[in-house]
Amino acid sequence: MGAVGAVGAVGAVGAVGAVGAVGVERRERKHLADAAEIAVIRSRLARLLRPDPHGRDGVYHVRSLYLDTPRRDAVFEKLGGVRDRHKWRLRIYDRRDDRIRLERKVRRDRWVRKDAVVIDRDTADRVIRGLAPLHHVHPLVRALAVEQRAVGLRSAVIVEYLRQAWIHRVGDVRITLDQRLRSGGWRLDLFAPDPPVIPVLDGPRRTIVEIKHTRWLPAHLEAMLPPSLPAADALSKYVLCCRAAPLAPWEDP
Repeated sequence: MGAVGAVGAVGAVGAVGAVGAVGVERRERKHLADAAEIAVIRSRLARLLRPDPHGRDGVYHVRSLYLDTPRRDAVFEKLGGVRDRHKWRLRIYDRRDDRIRLERKVRRDRWVRKDAVVIDRDTADRVIRGLAPLHHVHPLVRALAVEQRAVGLRSAVIVEYLRQAWIHRVGDVRITLDQRLRSGGWRLDLFAPDPPVIPVLDGPRRTIVEIKHTRWLPAHLEAMLPPSLPAADALSKYVLCCRAAPLAPWEDP
C-alpha cells in the first residue's frame, strides 16, 4: 500500500478525544500477558501513571473497521515484515457514532505515527462504501479517497476489544491493556449495537499489553513489567481478527 496514501495530513495521537495535532512518531511494542501478570501490571501502573481521562478508570470499548485491498495487501505486508507500511481504519468508542475517527497508522521501521480526524456519519458511510469524498475539507479524507480509487480499499474486518489505558508525560508514555479481543468475521457493520463477534485469543495469555513512547521508556516503568512477561511480539490485532474470519484469503477453503 506504500506510497499511495503517504500524503501529509493533520493527525492525532493517543487519547480518544485528541484531534487536530500533527501525528507524533512513537516507538511501540506489544506483549501477550496472562491474568496473573495483568494483575501485577495493573497494580503497579495505578501507582506510577494516571488513567486516560477519556474513560472511567481509563477503561473504554474500542471498535474499528479496517480497510484493505481485495488482495489483503496490509495483511501480507505485515506478515512479510515490510518495514515501511500503513493501514486505514474507522474507529468508534463505547459503541457510539457521535465521534467517528478516520485513522491512518503509518509505520517507518520501528517508529509508528497515527494521523486522525473526526468525521461525521455521512462521510463514514461513504468511506465504508469505498467512496470517500475527493473534495472533503480535511486532507486525510482526501488522501483516503485517492487511495480507495487507486487500489480499491474496502471494508475488511471489524476488530473490537476493551481497553484500559494509562499515560505518563515523561517520554510521552502510553501503556494500554487490551482484553476481550473479538473479530466481526464476515460481518462489517461498524455501527451495529450488538453484532455477533468471534473470540480471537485462546490459551492463558489473552491480554495484549501495548507500550508506546517517544524517545525512551523511563527505567522505573520498564522495571514494573513482570519478569515472566514474554519478549515483545510482532502482534497485529488486525491480522489476528482477519485470521479468525471464516475463509481467510490466504488459507485453503
